[in-house]
Amino acid sequence: MADFGFRPPARLDINDPCLAHAFTKWKKELNVYLLASGASDKSAEVQCAVILHPSGPDFIPKEEQFQYANADDRKKPMKLLEKLEDYCNKKLNQVVEAFRFWNTKLCEPFDAFLSELTNQAAACGFGLQKERMILDKIVFSVEQHLQHVLLREPNLNLAKTIDICRTYEISGKNALELQQASGQHQVHAPPSLTKHESMDEIVPRRLPNQNVCSVVNTTKKAELFAQLTVVFVPTAKDETTSKQSARSPLCTN
Repeated sequence: MADFGFRPPARLDINDPCLAHAFTKWKKELNVYLLASGASDKSAEVQCAVILHPSGPDFIPKEEQFQYANADDRKKPMKLLEKLEDYCNKKLNQVVEAFRFWNTKLCEPFDAFLSELTNQAAACGFGLQKERMILDKIVFSVEQHLQHVLLREPNLNLAKTIDICRTYEISGKNALELQQASGQHQVHAPPSLTKHESMDEIVPRRLPNQNVCSVVNTTKKAELFAQLTVVFVPTAKDETTSKQSARSPLCTN
């Protein structure tokens, strides 16, 4: 199989503070490149050269210092990858990696968040608890309504959690699309205080010496007005009128 111009993975930075995590991602990209470019069909010596080239110039002197059980192992691509991985993992601090794992921010789409968690968990040394840790992190990170959905699920496991989160994400996008479409084409919408009617339309301004209740004379407005709390602040003129009307007609100065 010939090389069709496939690009090798980006070079590794030997000073990367997350070197072990970066190597895990780099190794996956390298294996895809070896297969897609046809380099995996080449001789072992060529494959070793292909591995060292994208690993970066800083790693070539390091490779010369690697100790192999047999002299022939130096020419075996799998042994070379093992030595590179051992070197990168020596700089691994599982406490720091676990801290980074638990502080991974939720992002969209969900699959991007899941991929980041999976890669980060690989460097934490969780062992058999890896899936449980990823599950817990997902539940802790998602929004409240989705948390309720997940916590109601009996015998929740990672596979079920991933399926629910993906479905929730897709249904949310579909619901938003339907809401936007219905909002654009809605002609006869039901009456709404906040969207379609103002306070002036429900309760017209009171004319002088006119009772407020007499203005609200239709059934619809009366029902709406009954739900409101109207606070009337009297003016000086209203107070004088009120005092005069409160006097008994039998009382004289």
